[in-house]
Amino acid sequence: MLFAVQPLVQDEFHLSNAQLGYLTSAFLGFYMIAAPFVGPLADRYSRKLIIVLGAVFWSGLTLLTAVTHTYTELLIRHTLVGVGEATFVTIAPTFVADLFEEKKRGRILGVFYLAIPVGLFLKEPERGQFDSLQETPERGTILGLARNPAFLTSTLGMAAMTFSLGGIQVWIPKFLFSERHYTLEAANFAFGIIIVIDGIVAALAGGWLGDYLLPRMKGSYYLVSAASMLLGVPVMIVALFVKGPVMIPAIAVAAFFLLLNTAPLNAAVINSVGAHIRATALAVNIFIIHILGDVPSPTMMGWVADRRSLQAAFVLPVIAMGISSAILFYGMKFAPPVAVERTTVGAGKT
Repeated sequence: MLFAVQPLVQDEFHLSNAQLGYLTSAFLGFYMIAAPFVGPLADRYSRKLIIVLGAVFWSGLTLLTAVTHTYTELLIRHTLVGVGEATFVTIAPTFVADLFEEKKRGRILGVFYLAIPVGLFLKEPERGQFDSLQETPERGTILGLARNPAFLTSTLGMAAMTFSLGGIQVWIPKFLFSERHYTLEAANFAFGIIIVIDGIVAALAGGWLGDYLLPRMKGSYYLVSAASMLLGVPVMIVALFVKGPVMIPAIAVAAFFLLLNTAPLNAAVINSVGAHIRATALAVNIFIIHILGDVPSPTMMGWVADRRSLQAAFVLPVIAMGISSAILFYGMKFAPPVAVERTTVGAGKT
């Protein structure tokens, strides 16, 4: 909602681009800080209960919008909402993962990230009931995360992707409004349609493609994400630096390649660790991807925009896309060999 009305907020509160970007950075900063506290609780206690309490806290904070009249009040409200959101986003993917076996998780997470609420009336599943891999020290302990290359490469690749996606989501409507001279209504409508359509198609396609390739290569989730990030780089350059009728289609294609990563990257992170530390691992993942990703990117882009132009600021997310692709291509060799088929052929197994 903030991204859609940023020019209006900027005018009302007389903000620089850096101050405007800092609203999103502050929100994600508190979200990032809260996640490591929520994750260990979810690995020890009822995940459903924590989600419910967090949802009540999160929803209550939105009421503060009614008494927000200054930049400081808006900043405080925005940061507290980040704390509430962390209670859900850290836990819910682990809840969903324990309902399905590994070979289906890409598709399931694709559906999950289309519409976050999955029902609070589900029975809490047994942790790791569909996992096929043993919990080694690298996969099954918190300290082992630092020695787990599958977790580290998927997390760092996701961090670079988050830097890019976060900055683009924050600034594209303002870019269309201020530098391509769209009306604010037209800018929000165009970008909104792109995000809705791409979000549905890309989330489902990314999860399905990762699962389809998984029996053929253990690093399929990494490959799908790495390739889509790489393909998105030239398209994003066209979208930002070529004016005319090609611009909006290019933004749509670039957004598709970015959003294609959502399900496979989350599946890669979830499969890289054991079930009994999964919520904690996701909390660490959230902390890393946001502190390196969309916490700094909106403010950094705003700082560049104040000194150069908003178009020049978009060079930063384009560079991040290339870095993400390189990390994920490298991470393919560390992907765990999950059991996707169990059929006997002669004396051997496949």
